[in-house]
Amino acid sequence: MKNQKNIPSLDRGAGVKEAAFKTVVYAFLVLCALAVLFPFYWMILTSFKSYAAYNSEYIPKL
Repeated sequence: MKNQKNIPSLDRGAGVKEAAFKTVVYAFLVLCALAVLFPFYWMILTSFKSYAAYNSEYIPKL
C-alpha cells in the first residue's frame, strides 16, 4: 500500500520534466522561426521606403 502513494509523485515528476523539455523545444522553434522570417520582414519593410531612406540606413550583414 505504501508504494501506491509514491506513484502519483513519480508521475508528477515525469510531467515536470516533460513540460520543461517542451518549453525548451518551443523556445528553440520560435528562435528558428524568427531567423527564417526576418529576411521577409526586412524585404517588406524596405519595399515601402523611399530610395533616399533606403540608401541612408545601415544594412545588417551576416
